[in-house]
Amino acid sequence: VASLVGVVQAADPPKADVLTNSIGMKLALIPAGEFLMGSHESLDDIEATFPGHDYKSKLQRKILDEDEWPQHKVRITKAYRLGVYEVTVGQFRQYVRDSGTKSEGETDGTGGWGINMDGEFEGRKPEYSWHNTGYELTDEHPVVNVTWNDATKFCEWLSKKEGKKYRLP
Repeated sequence: VASLVGVVQAADPPKADVLTNSIGMKLALIPAGEFLMGSHESLDDIEATFPGHDYKSKLQRKILDEDEWPQHKVRITKAYRLGVYEVTVGQFRQYVRDSGTKSEGETDGTGGWGINMDGEFEGRKPEYSWHNTGYELTDEHPVVNVTWNDATKFCEWLSKKEGKKYRLP
């Protein structure tokens, strides 16, 4: 599930700090420690770097203020592991096959997002799902068209399968 277990976008961690679980997920060690979270840049700095995006509008300011400021120290008190890559179509397929479940978009009829035969992006439609997007996906691609509920159920399934606690970051 895209960002279901998390993504570490930085350079690949040292091999000793990466474990592979039973379904092929690579999990990097995130050690206990402290870091600064949030942006040190002001809205003026961002506007100067990316002119014309109206970052100073009331809504944009509210979103940025809540998500990025103030920069503050965060302490991770206990080491944990985080998925190095997004959950793949193949990994999600294994969950669906083993659990006998369907995605939320399939069961409630809302479907997902997709590309039609003319190559045009279409909004949410029942014919689209994690396994039918209108474009080719291999088992190595990140899974798409899954909900938060699908992601948490995947984590519950994986927790039972592995005998370890998996959750969303």
